[in-house]
Amino acid sequence: MAHSEGAVVMPVQVSDHVIRSLALPAAGLSSPALAPLFAYPDGCSLVIGFVSPHVDFDAVARALRAAAPAGCGVLLVTTAGELCGRGSGSPYCAADGAWDQMVLQSFSRALMAQVSIHAVPLSNEDIRRGSARLSHADRLKRIQEHLERIAVPFALDHRDTFALTFVDGLSRSENYLMEAVYRARRFPVAFVGGSAGGKLDFQHTRLYDGKAVREDHAVICFVKMAADKRYGIFKTQNFQPSGKSFVVAEADPWHGVVKSVIDPKTLRTVPFVSALADSLECRPDEVEARLAKKTFGVDVEGELFVRSVAGIDQAGGAVTFFCDVDFGDTLLLLDAIDFVAATTQDFDRFLHGKPRPIGGILNDCILRRLNNAAQLSRLETFRDIPVAGFSTFGELLGININQTLTALFFFDGDAGFKDALIDNFPVHYASFKGYFESRAASRMRMLNRIRAGLLENMLETSGETLKIFEDVSEALRHTDGLDSSLRSLHDGMTRQAGIMDAQQQGRSAIAGELGQLTEDVKGIESVLDALRLITGQTRLLALNATIEASRAGEAGRGFGVVAGEVKTLAGNTRSALDRSQASLDALAASASSLSLRMDEAARQLEEAAVETRAMLARVSEALGNAQAAHSALSGRRDQLSRHREIMVGVIEQAEQVTHLDG
Repeated sequence: MAHSEGAVVMPVQVSDHVIRSLALPAAGLSSPALAPLFAYPDGCSLVIGFVSPHVDFDAVARALRAAAPAGCGVLLVTTAGELCGRGSGSPYCAADGAWDQMVLQSFSRALMAQVSIHAVPLSNEDIRRGSARLSHADRLKRIQEHLERIAVPFALDHRDTFALTFVDGLSRSENYLMEAVYRARRFPVAFVGGSAGGKLDFQHTRLYDGKAVREDHAVICFVKMAADKRYGIFKTQNFQPSGKSFVVAEADPWHGVVKSVIDPKTLRTVPFVSALADSLECRPDEVEARLAKKTFGVDVEGELFVRSVAGIDQAGGAVTFFCDVDFGDTLLLLDAIDFVAATTQDFDRFLHGKPRPIGGILNDCILRRLNNAAQLSRLETFRDIPVAGFSTFGELLGININQTLTALFFFDGDAGFKDALIDNFPVHYASFKGYFESRAASRMRMLNRIRAGLLENMLETSGETLKIFEDVSEALRHTDGLDSSLRSLHDGMTRQAGIMDAQQQGRSAIAGELGQLTEDVKGIESVLDALRLITGQTRLLALNATIEASRAGEAGRGFGVVAGEVKTLAGNTRSALDRSQASLDALAASASSLSLRMDEAARQLEEAAVETRAMLARVSEALGNAQAAHSALSGRRDQLSRHREIMVGVIEQAEQVTHLDG
């Protein structure tokens, strides 16, 4: 497919006079190039344009609207790649780099007798800003109010009417739209289409309804087939169930994030990535690689509808999906099968009993293009059938799906034409509508299971709770005794510390008296020293007197006797003084030894006092802790007492509920 500027317009398929397709670059967009699209004998009822996101969308809209004849509906949608049958080979057009292309498909009134196009605001501005403020119910109500203003100018009959629907591919509102459709109860026809594609920076997708370029909207084109024409709805995806499934617990449906799933055995929630790692028998950091050939899906009355992974948050344990996923949804893990074989086999089954298609509109997920790139050139399932379409950011068939091809094929038909989906559409419509109701019911069932498990656990643990109450009461009795013992110990140690302080003071007084005794002994020694001096001098005088008496002869005999007596007295005095000195020395030595022993006793007493005061501090702290524990246990006992009363009431209610459930 040539993409260069000024390339020649190439008519790809012309199917008699009911469907025509053109593939052309932006430079080839001109009135002469577009004219063949509208040249039907019965007039053109609708033209659809699948436009590369690298092309000036507004310019294409203006040019196509200007070229289209009056009464011809115009629909445009940006793509993530275009599809166009070229008589043979794969329908996938090249979409590398900033590709410059659009595929246009027009329909004759001989095929589509009437069309009615309507733009529906999705009230998703808060979701686009990343902070969903509207509640689920409020969002549905707003969309439903817009839907109820739609006036379709012809009768809606699922056998000859369908709703071709394109949605802003970044709105995350496809299922809100469809749930609102079913709540409105005004459109009993099949809704088929896709979410607008765009660049893979996921910044913008655009739609055109023939009046204005739209974002944050859905564009619904109600199509009434001509009386002799029929349509069929084709759906294919290349996955099959693996036998593993996960029930969603915590989810953010506005952003498609699943944070945790429910363990079916314990009914406890676990991070989704952890659950996947356990199921796939790998480490959490290997989960993404293990999912390369897998995807997820939901079951709608036996039909698989794919839910594709957009990203994995290893740190948070969460998985983001391209579709909304909510609490209670059961996600089936699917294994990939051969892309070409699955598409061909499904199409063969679809065509069984039908005539050759006149043409078709293809809505094909971008992930099918990206994940099966090596097989695209081998897909010749639609050889020789005039088809056109686009790679979408999501598909629509009653509900939002991913990694699926949904298509409308057109046939010449009569009363004998058979199509399983159309012939049984009321059943499928009920299934699609019931999908949203079943999600709510599934959430309720899961809540009931959790409730039942909770009641069972409460019944099992109620006895333990009551035992804890008794244990706390027993602990309080023990803390009462401990508190009393600690108080007695504290008081005794306080008294002991007082006695030791008094002993310390008495020791200080005795030490002072011993010091005074030492000073007194020293004073006596001074007196004794003086007496020794006097005694010595007396002895010397007595000696001199004796000498002088001997010299005096008989005259000095009496004086000599006196001198001798004095000498004897001095000697006795000296002896007495020596004995007194010895006694004083012994007294001083005893006082000194006693002082040393008292100092040692005082040191030991001080150490004992310090230890006693430290022990007293520890006892005081223990007493404080015991009192705090006693206070805390008392409060806990009061709480447990109230809790016990509540538990008794809950147990009675649980038994009643269990009886009713039984």
